[in-house]
Amino acid sequence: MQGAQKLRSEAQRRRWTFYETIIFSREVKTEMAVTIRLTRMGAKKKPFYRIVAADSRFSRDGRFLEVLGTYDPNPNPPAIKFNQELVAGWLKKGANPTTTVKNLMKKAGLSLSRSEKPGTAAKAD
Repeated sequence: MQGAQKLRSEAQRRRWTFYETIIFSREVKTEMAVTIRLTRMGAKKKPFYRIVAADSRFSRDGRFLEVLGTYDPNPNPPAIKFNQELVAGWLKKGANPTTTVKNLMKKAGLSLSRSEKPGTAAKAD
């Protein structure tokens, strides 16, 4: 009897380890790394970009969570538009802008700080 109980307890131990692994992997998957990045739109040789908040695992032109603005490099000077409230909200939530978006935010006069209130930086054209 003790041998059967010992086997049963080992099987249970393995099963619990398996369940702990599943629970841990689910926790990791629900944790979202949101990035603020560019999504390419427009025609061939005429790029137009949306500035979006997207999960880092999504493809460049794939799903996104919210559109935060636009960037049109075609005119001279390039047109950059941001929705300041949305950008500030995503930054407060912990979204990380890409280096390109950081540069665009600096050109548009938006601050990169997570604690600053929206509307305190200079407005974009």
